[in-house]
Amino acid sequence: MLRASCLLFLAPSILFAAPVDRCSQITAYESSPTFSGNTVASFGNQYDLNSCAGQPGVSLLPAAGQATDQVVKIQVEAACTATVTVVGSSSGANQSDPVVYAASTCPIADPGVTNFLDNSCLAAADATGALGTETITFAAQPGIDYFLYFDGFLAAQGPYDVTISGCTLSERLFANGFE
Repeated sequence: MLRASCLLFLAPSILFAAPVDRCSQITAYESSPTFSGNTVASFGNQYDLNSCAGQPGVSLLPAAGQATDQVVKIQVEAACTATVTVVGSSSGANQSDPVVYAASTCPIADPGVTNFLDNSCLAAADATGALGTETITFAAQPGIDYFLYFDGFLAAQGPYDVTISGCTLSERLFANGFE
C-alpha cells in the first residue's frame, strides 16, 4: 500500500519537465501544454539560427536568438499541427524579448559553443519586441522527438510563458528515467 501511494505521489512530478539550458540536461518530456521559463537563469547561448529550413521565407532579425536560451523536448500522441505561443514578461529589470524555434535535433553542446540549427529548424519566430508574443506552427507526428527552443533578441533575457495547442502532448517517460 505504501509503495502504491509513493508512486502516485511521485508520478505527477516526473511528467512535467522544466526548460533547461542544454540538451544534455533534458531528463523528461514536457507533457504540460502550458509552462513558464526564465532565460535569466540560463548559462550561455548554446543554440542559434541564421535561417530556418522548415520556413525558408521566415524573417529573422540579424540578432535573433543571441541571448541565453532554454529548451524542452516534446512528443505528440497523434498527427497534428502544433502551435507554440510564447509571451515575454518582465521580472525586475529583465524584460524578455522572445525568440522561439522548433527543431528536429538537439545536439549536445559544449559550454561556450553555439550550435546552429538552421538545417533541422521546423519553424521560427522573432517578429515582436520586448514583452511581445511570438507564435510558430509545425506539423508533428507521434513517436518523433521535437525540441522547442526559447531564446531572446540580442541579450534580452527574462521570464516567458508558453502555450502549446493543436496537439495532445505525450506523457511518455524515458525508459531509464533519463534517456
